[in-house]
Amino acid sequence: MDNTEEARMPRDKRARRAPGFTLVELIVAMTVFAILATLAVPAFTVYFEKARLRGAADAVVALVAEARLAAVTQARAVSVRFSGQGAQWCVGAREASLPSVGMPMTGLDACDCLAGGDTCVVDARRAVVASALHRGVLLPSPMEAFAFDGATGMRAGDADAVRLVSRSGRFALRIAISPLGHASVCSNSGTIAGIRSC
Repeated sequence: MDNTEEARMPRDKRARRAPGFTLVELIVAMTVFAILATLAVPAFTVYFEKARLRGAADAVVALVAEARLAAVTQARAVSVRFSGQGAQWCVGAREASLPSVGMPMTGLDACDCLAGGDTCVVDARRAVVASALHRGVLLPSPMEAFAFDGATGMRAGDADAVRLVSRSGRFALRIAISPLGHASVCSNSGTIAGIRSC
């Protein structure tokens, strides 16, 4: 084969093509990825906002259920108190102390979970839900303290509901405590999967 025949051959037969991406293919792929990522970020933000709000509501409902259960099983009153508001809030539960032998049961003081210490204790365990574990969830106004009766498990006190709101304000959940002591969650604004509307 002489040089003239080699010059007439198509270029792709003269040299083997190297495997991999060309620069143009790489730039196109990166552009498509950047566009898709830009479109997905708002959806992820909304998803995480809903998940944080639901997680905080579930934690509060679990604390209320634990307090009610402890009141009935130990035959002692257990108080629940919401402290703080806005981004700095917490919910704490406290059981009544055992009276001395032959003495009547004394009054029940609600714990202040913002003050720290070990005042919020139920069944020898710390019973607190703190906003530090649920960033981005706000408590617009705290609910008044209430207690569960040790004999019946019923709620004592006028407090019946509290609202938790996402930081953007687009989603809000209402946690209601029935007179029988059962906690339920419903959505005030926005749709969150698995939670009914109020």
